[in-house]
Amino acid sequence: MIETFPKLNARLLAAAVLSLAAACNVSASGQIPCVDDSSCPATYPVCKAGFCAEGAAGANGNASVAVLGVPGKNATDPLRGTIQLQVVAKASSGVKSISLAAGTNTYAPATDSAPPIYIFSVDTTKLADGPAPFTATVTPGDTTQQAKTSAALSLTIDNTPPTFSSATLTAADLKPGATIGVDVTVTDAALASVSGTVQLGSTPIGSLVETSASGTVHHLALALAPNAAAGTYTLSITAVDKAGNTATIAAPPVTVYAPFTLAGSALLLAGAATESLLPA
Repeated sequence: MIETFPKLNARLLAAAVLSLAAACNVSASGQIPCVDDSSCPATYPVCKAGFCAEGAAGANGNASVAVLGVPGKNATDPLRGTIQLQVVAKASSGVKSISLAAGTNTYAPATDSAPPIYIFSVDTTKLADGPAPFTATVTPGDTTQQAKTSAALSLTIDNTPPTFSSATLTAADLKPGATIGVDVTVTDAALASVSGTVQLGSTPIGSLVETSASGTVHHLALALAPNAAAGTYTLSITAVDKAGNTATIAAPPVTVYAPFTLAGSALLLAGAATESLLPA
């Protein structure tokens, strides 16, 4: 007795044969599942909606590209100087070329990049301060496949240092054990810190620490030791913004006077820096 088999669907049979050559599995609907064009056989070379389909290889545009950002930085962090920007790019037919653009500026990847991650060195001083949209474009190796451009990643450029407008002492003449105080006015939209140093000649004495702030006015202070030497103390104030830009201003000097002492019935003035109480 001869058993008759149902006639196989021609497309299903062809797909099954092709899938064996391409090491693919055929779905119940007779279609070959795929991830990209490279996983499809020559007869159905285009990966479309997860299945291999007829068409010119690469015509469906099977490439991806995205601007990742700067390692160690959040997308909202202000950036300065030269940065290393990462881009990820893939193409089923291989990546022929990739470029990065910001406005009219274009950049090529570092030759030692390790695909699919490409590293671009960007000199942000060539860009205006403020938001800068970056896009990357990948060109696949298959000439029938169109180049693809990523969505824009906006980064904030800041190469402008903080601006000081004044530095005022709370008191110019002090005794040992007193507190040096200085009010500085500094402006920067992304100010991170204000601090200072105090020296007597070439000898570091200590650091001025910000104790309070009101708007753009910052108050810094340093308590002198009870045995602080008499002399003229110099003050240097530094402001740093979130991008790392810095600015420095010299505050007026502070004079520390030695204490008065009594020796018998005479008033003695000790130390190199003293105020004369005697008439000229």
